[in-house]
Order: sequence, then C-alpha cells, then structure tokens
Amino acid sequence: MLLNTLVPLLLAASVLGNMPVDPEAVAKNFTDSLLAKTTLDWKQPPHFDQQVTEPTCANLIFQCLHATFRLRQTLLPSSKPKLSVDFDRVSQRRFLNLNNEQVVLSTDESVWTSEGSSNGWRVGAALSGKSISVSSDVSFSTHASTTRIQSLGITETCPGGHECHFETWVYHTNWAGNCRRSATIDCGGEMDVCRKVRRDPAVVSARTRGFMGIPSRETGKIYRPHDLDCPQLYDWSWRQCWASDGPRYGRRERACRVRAPIMEAGSGGRPLFTTVFVKEDHRSERPEAAVRMGAACIVQLQSGRWYDAEDDTFYDEASGGWLPRGGAVPLPAIAESLRRPNCSTATGSNNRAARRAVAGRRRAEVTVVAGFRGFGSGVTMA
Repeated sequence: MLLNTLVPLLLAASVLGNMPVDPEAVAKNFTDSLLAKTTLDWKQPPHFDQQVTEPTCANLIFQCLHATFRLRQTLLPSSKPKLSVDFDRVSQRRFLNLNNEQVVLSTDESVWTSEGSSNGWRVGAALSGKSISVSSDVSFSTHASTTRIQSLGITETCPGGHECHFETWVYHTNWAGNCRRSATIDCGGEMDVCRKVRRDPAVVSARTRGFMGIPSRETGKIYRPHDLDCPQLYDWSWRQCWASDGPRYGRRERACRVRAPIMEAGSGGRPLFTTVFVKEDHRSERPEAAVRMGAACIVQLQSGRWYDAEDDTFYDEASGGWLPRGGAVPLPAIAESLRRPNCSTATGSNNRAARRAVAGRRRAEVTVVAGFRGFGSGVTMA
C-alpha cells in the first residue's frame, strides 16, 4: 500500500541553487496530482439524507401512529463539477537547535480531528490504485471525527542552527454544485410537503392548516384536508420549506458544498496522508558587499557576480539572463558611495529589492518520510 511505503524522498532540490523550498509548494504539488485523478461517480452521486420518526397527533391514529420527517439533497450531474483537494495539517512539536551539533528527532503519535463538513451526507472519497472516486458508496462514507496517527518510529536529524519538526497532511476532497432538495413526511404514505404548505401557521386556521389533501398509499383515495389537521406536521413543513429563518427546502435547487477525507481503499477506514520532515535554516547569513559600480544601477559583488539593485536580480552567466534574488539570499550591502543618485535605495518603499527582502522567508528543506508521495516514480516540483 502507498501508506506503508516509507521511502524518503528529498524535495529540497531547487531551480535556483539558493532559492528555498516552500512546504506549501510541495503540498500543492501533491494536491494537484490527487485532483487530476479525482472523478465523481454520477451513478452514485453524493446525497444528504436526514430523518427522524416521532409519535404524531391523536386524530391521525387510523393513518399513522408515528410520522417520519425526512430531508434530502442530491448532487445534480454537471459536466464541470467544482472539485478541489486540500489537506488538514497536523504539526508536531517544533525544535530549535541552537547548538552546532545535529540532534536526532523522532515522530510522535498525534491526533487528527476531521474538519470535514460531511455530517448528514452520504459521501466518500476513496483512493484505489491511481484513481480517486467520490460517491455515496457506504463503505467509504463513514469516518471517525478523530484518528490517531501512529508515530511509525521515524527519526530524522536536525542540523545546528535549524528549527525542525514533523507534520502530517491529511488529504480531503471538496465539491460544490447544485443539489435537488426535498422535504417529506411519511404518515401512511410519503408526501412532498413543500407543495402543500404555502401559508405561515400563524395565519392558517387551526382546522385546515392549509393542506390540500394527501394520496393514500393503500387506497389511492384523497384524504380531506381536515384529516391532516395536525400542527406537528404543518409546523415542521412550514419551518423546513418556507420560514425565513429555515433551510427553505421549497426552493428545489440550491448551491451545496461538502468536504470529505480521502480514504485508502481496503485500509479499514484509514485516511490518505503524507508525513514530512521540515528543516528551516535560522543561521544568520552575512550579506555580500558591493565592490564597484557598473552601468545604471548594477554593481559587482565580492564574489564577482553582478547584481541589479533596481530589479533585485543577479546575472546568470550560464543562461545569459537575469534571475530573481529569492527570499533566502540576503540583500547585498551597497555603500552610499557606490550608489548612483538616480538609483532607488535598498530601503526605499518603492524599491523592488526592499519589498522582496521583507517578503522573503527562511530557507526550508522538506523530506517526505511516510505516506503518499505522488503517483509516479518521483515528484516534480511545481
């Protein structure tokens, strides 16, 4: 199984040698690959079904002793359903190594609390092989609200000057579209109540309650309106169908949205996850100093590289082009004596280099240590 494959995959490779690897970019690469394999099973579309059975009014004793009140929603077929994949982040304790020697860290057991919105919905997402099917298949529709994530006994080393931690990404599917909705009551026969109540109970006579007659399941006859003179039935119908502060099931179609965890088929209800080890470099780096001024706002640095202070780019001899500095590379130090009068200062609010220096993040290195790591032999960074 994918989840039992503990093949570490170093994702710290970078297009630019000094650029950081963003854990969010790694996660997005995985969610994008999962989304590309996700389909909706229109033969078993997700649906919502909520019901309650209660004793009913005494005058309905010859019709039913108990009435079943039911709300339903079913996702309508669409050629372009709005699907997406995201994840819950379960982060373990962080460790800042202030020493020069490396420290060995181990994974802890952690608890994942589902943030899905599938309560009342019959929906599940299952990974089988290299495809994910979203459907109302009962075997994938039920999931516990909390799941313990085992420690797996994994260890990694945290270098000196780094902050390190393990974290687990638990993947979810999200879909949004239009749903067909209905509110029904079964009292000797199921009836669609939104077609039969149109007036607020406060202004309807206690005798008729506004019912237009209900077909009998046994005889096909039409009951007279007063045969369903039951405030319990009418009040529930009005509240579900037309009340301004209710769900308004009288509107047959309405936008709906559901989020459900992706489960690994045949795993006994285990969610699909990826565990990663993240190292962030907290060592201070001294900025490289400029030694002479070139044309325009370009300076040459101690290393011999050319830097454009206005565009915040380095000249790349291999490609013959200018490449962005990136947030992990310190802003070069340019003495005022080397700066031309018409060049923006590095601290100016309109200077691109200054803005990137503020927005820059620490250099991060991400290693996948357990769980899902893509559908191929490797993972291509976005």
